[in-house]
Amino acid sequence: MKFDTLLEYQKIDSALIKIERELNNSDEKEKASALNAKMKTAGENMAKFNAEADELSTSADKLAASIADYEAEVTEIAKNIGHAADFNEIEYYEKVLANLSEEVAKLERELVKLGNRMDYVKDSSDNLTRQTVQTSQQYKTALDSFQQLKAKLLAEGRPINEKLKALEKDIPEQMLTIYKRCRANKKLPVFVEYGGDGLCLCGMNLPNDCTSKLKAEGDWVECPNCGRIVLINK
Repeated sequence: MKFDTLLEYQKIDSALIKIERELNNSDEKEKASALNAKMKTAGENMAKFNAEADELSTSADKLAASIADYEAEVTEIAKNIGHAADFNEIEYYEKVLANLSEEVAKLERELVKLGNRMDYVKDSSDNLTRQTVQTSQQYKTALDSFQQLKAKLLAEGRPINEKLKALEKDIPEQMLTIYKRCRANKKLPVFVEYGGDGLCLCGMNLPNDCTSKLKAEGDWVECPNCGRIVLINK
């Protein structure tokens, strides 16, 4: 078997791989990806702020209702204290009023804390909203730049793809399948000419049942370690 077409296919594809790497490693992609991640984080934080705001609002409503109940009790006792029959009854009402007043004061302090936290959450949410709008605009600009670069590189890669497709009809399907699998796993080059030293490009010593098959031109084996094709092509 002659491997000239395989090796030519691999050589041509290396130019396409270079283009793909240029796109994947580009500043445009890195910037767009970073801004996209920033927007995702902002969305998650906004959801947390909204959830906390809902919880705080519910807690504030409960506190306000409790304060209203206590104040109603205070009002009712204040009406009755004037009709107390003796000093002991008056003293009892005064103690109840004192306890209720203390509870109301405690709840009001809690309500103030909740109010402060609600203000903080609102301010943080407003700031995050402004930042997200700005980030969204930056992301759109970065994405446009990336898409422009992508379109340019795709145009450069189109004639290379056409050459590869033209060669594929002359390549055994098994070899093409192995090549594409290794390429996807970033194990390049895929087709490696045997140097006679018992080694594959991955550095593994090929087992005897492999080296025994590499004797003459056209022989080839699949490396059991990395999946590359080790071949003899003279």
